[in-house]
Amino acid sequence: MPNSRRLPLLLALLFLALIAKALLVDESLQAVQGTNLAMGGLGLLTVVAMAAVGRHGNQVDAKSHAAETENTRLREHDQLKDRFLASAAHDLKTPLTAIVGYAELLVDGSVGDLQPEQKQFLHVMDRNARRLESMLDDLVLMARIDTGTLRLENASFDLADLLIESVEKALPSADDKGLSITFVPPEGVEVAADRRRMGQAIANLLARAITRSPSNGQVELRVDVTLSQALIGITDSGGELPPEEQRQLFDRYYWSARGAAAIGLALSIVRDIAEAHEGAALVSNTQGGSTITLALPLVSHRNQLARSGAHHGE
Repeated sequence: MPNSRRLPLLLALLFLALIAKALLVDESLQAVQGTNLAMGGLGLLTVVAMAAVGRHGNQVDAKSHAAETENTRLREHDQLKDRFLASAAHDLKTPLTAIVGYAELLVDGSVGDLQPEQKQFLHVMDRNARRLESMLDDLVLMARIDTGTLRLENASFDLADLLIESVEKALPSADDKGLSITFVPPEGVEVAADRRRMGQAIANLLARAITRSPSNGQVELRVDVTLSQALIGITDSGGELPPEEQRQLFDRYYWSARGAAAIGLALSIVRDIAEAHEGAALVSNTQGGSTITLALPLVSHRNQLARSGAHHGE
């Protein structure tokens, strides 16, 4: 091909190559710009997200502070309630003690003879006053447990003496319903405990058993002894307990229509007293009734543990 014809063709190819290169450069610039825009957008999103996280964190901190403040306020109110209950119960016991004392004097005939009907009325007054006194004792004890001010005065004593005394106190209430209390005092069973608190726990259990049992029914108090524990079981004849009631029986303020204390403290107090003595309170069903058992360490077992601890310390 002559040179005069090839020259326009070469120029045309060169022009097309320049156009293609320009297009490629333009696409590259657009890609770079797109990347920059994308990076800019990502940076903006990051800033927005961080701001949102910061605001959320501030909100969480504020809510946490508010919850902590509310919890502190509730704890203070709870402590105030405990102090009020303890103070009110103590103040109420003072006039109640006087009522019980004067009722005893009248019943005993210390101020003159009474007609049988008058004696009967005074017995009812005395019994109910003592019941109220027991409830106040439970309130005071509950407040001391909650505030951590309960102090046990542990000493060794014969368990039979305490149980006989407790049964004698419960007999008038049992007689009112025509109930019999069967009990064989154990021999030679010595426990180390706060006698007053243990008496309070057993009185609560006897009162519950009497309340649950039907008229002309029976309440049984039994003591079994293992190598390490004395098991004090008090059985009523008021029917078996359903599983749900067994699970809630020792909960504070739990009230059963089938015979629990009116304010729902008696059995939770029993559990607290048992646990304070390193024991336990257990519930089970028996034929026609239910049994609550107090498990308490024996003196011999406590001494053995003490000797073992001292030997281990050496």
